[in-house]
Amino acid sequence: RIRLIAQENSGTYKARRRGIRESIGDVILNMDSDDYLEEHAVSLLVRKMAETDADLVVGDYYRIKGNTRELIKNKVPGPHDTAEALRFMLTEKLSVHLWGRLYKSQLLQDIQLPLERPFTEDVLTNFWILSRHPLRFAKVDRPIYNYIIHDTNLSYAGNREAVEGFFKEFALAEGMLDERTARALEPELALYRSRDWIVYCRRKGDLSRDSSFRKAFFKRNYARAKPLLPWYLKMEMILFKWVPGLGRQWFPLLKGAKQLRERLRFRSSGFRAQDHSSF
Repeated sequence: RIRLIAQENSGTYKARRRGIRESIGDVILNMDSDDYLEEHAVSLLVRKMAETDADLVVGDYYRIKGNTRELIKNKVPGPHDTAEALRFMLTEKLSVHLWGRLYKSQLLQDIQLPLERPFTEDVLTNFWILSRHPLRFAKVDRPIYNYIIHDTNLSYAGNREAVEGFFKEFALAEGMLDERTARALEPELALYRSRDWIVYCRRKGDLSRDSSFRKAFFKRNYARAKPLLPWYLKMEMILFKWVPGLGRQWFPLLKGAKQLRERLRFRSSGFRAQDHSSF
């Protein structure tokens, strides 16, 4: 029932591809090495797939950092609606992660990303699947996975190669969309690009120092993304357009104020304060 496959460390993508290639089951569940499942997670996912004949089954999950644990809920789109499925992912109604969800194995078998070691493997893989297969989704309405965030997690680290890779690779995902779908998703694509750009600027990406690029990016994306952006991200977009240094000071101030407000609120209600920031 268990196969252990040893290979030289070549990154998550190649390890996952090897596992998928050698799998013999009808379904595949991915996990990251330091995360863990809730009790009965696999049986709940499998049962839901059998009941609904879904191609992909998701559940809710806990995001854990230090002593805090936040419940993140997923929503699933209607059946066989490619644009809606991508819209849910781009607007974070449905997480972009590969882990903690049950795929019919054929969905993962033919994926060939044009990179040796992609930094945004989850995003690229989901774009590949959703843009090529009109899927039937199903949902287990309870948390089934625990996602552990460490300071050394690649997506949270100060690795310069990762900072540049995360920002640039989304263009590959957009290239997987046909013209009609891309046009239908213009606001959501602009929203995702804008969120990506804000994080990139916070981490002092190379292009954030290029004034002409900042202004061109703002002109291309801000008006489309504006109706979907929360007010504090609108403020960051504007600041990063004109004064990146001031923009980088804005986020810690805002997050500090939010944490203080949470501590005061929980203290007044008799509970221990926790940071549930989703910035």
